Amino acid sequence: MVRIFLTLIFSFFSLAGFAAEGSWSYKFNKVDDYKKHLRYSASVNVGYMWYTVYPRKDNNTLAVRFGYWEKELTELSQFKVILGAADGKTLTFSGELNSDNLSSGMFGDSPTITIYINKKHLDFHRKATSLKVVLSGKVLNFTMKNSRTAINQAQNAANNPATAAIGLDGLVEACNNHASHPWDNNRTKTGVEWKDIKTKSTIETCLAAYDLDKSNMRIAYQLGRAFDKDGNIRTLEFLKYAADNGYSPAAYHYSLLMDDGVYVPKNKSAYLQYLSASAQSGFTPAQATYGEHLIKQPLASPEVIQHGRGFLETAVEKGGYNPARYFLAMKWLDGTFGEKNNKRAVDYLTNASYMGHAKSSYFIATMYRDGNRLAQDPEKYLKYLKKAASQGHKKAKEMLAE
Repeated sequence: MVRIFLTLIFSFFSLAGFAAEGSWSYKFNKVDDYKKHLRYSASVNVGYMWYTVYPRKDNNTLAVRFGYWEKELTELSQFKVILGAADGKTLTFSGELNSDNLSSGMFGDSPTITIYINKKHLDFHRKATSLKVVLSGKVLNFTMKNSRTAINQAQNAANNPATAAIGLDGLVEACNNHASHPWDNNRTKTGVEWKDIKTKSTIETCLAAYDLDKSNMRIAYQLGRAFDKDGNIRTLEFLKYAADNGYSPAAYHYSLLMDDGVYVPKNKSAYLQYLSASAQSGFTPAQATYGEHLIKQPLASPEVIQHGRGFLETAVEKGGYNPARYFLAMKWLDGTFGEKNNKRAVDYLTNASYMGHAKSSYFIATMYRDGNRLAQDPEKYLKYLKKAASQGHKKAKEMLAE
């Protein structure tokens, strides 16, 4: 059985103040002040009492320190650590204090107590809901608020030493820089295009951030996005988790997977459920896609068509979304909205072209070439054809190369 070195330090004066009063927190120590190799800790302070856990990557050493200030407590003969779980199970460490497990601390009256446990006892620390330490009859009660999160953070830091010093904020920022969606309103920078996601580094960074804070839905979404780029079925796990917790970009991404049947069979019901939720929440690409879906329905009523138009216009007005501009232009040209309006269509196409939409630039070029709704103009045709090519339009490039 793998043994983990558990150090219990009973000290009569608290020097560190590692954690917030009454709540566990994670801490990274570049150089530990007691054992030089113990760097990652989860700690709690309650008054003059403190309890600190130090996991290790190799699982050969787990140090736990606890202390309590009381001058009268000078004769120590026994110790007992009692952990309790919500299901009623308990875990107890106890023993006689002797020269093998008791040594002096920084001060003469602050002894260090050392015992050995196995890995499953660390897991019990994670799920414990109560903790008490008994020293020769003196009972010390410690809170377990936030202990699972803090201990997980310490363990994850030990398992990923390269990211430990970065801290949660640094990892969140790094994950953002690797995989934030260009249309995610919660992004901190311009976002990363799908083609530019580097899966290996993104997954490693975002997983480290997610392990430290599983409540951050943006990180969960970005992790799912990276897994999808990598073709990994775990993308469903993270996208659905973020979507079900109200993160609209994740709901949109998940809806597309349901529609395309990626990783799982197609699910039209789930597609519409998550797409609608994302659109209602204001995610611009979802608004455009949902609007198109409503308009394209067979025998769609005028009310449904206008409802879809509303989503598309919102995507344009609030998001400046070029695919929505292009789709609306096509519908104004064919009279879907009850009348044909060439001017509105050209305005949408011109604005989209100006904003870098290659498909709109190419369509304008064909209009000038064919005299379709615009007067024939070879010069403007060539101008917009070159523009479409510069914006990446494949057919425009081929036509210019002929």
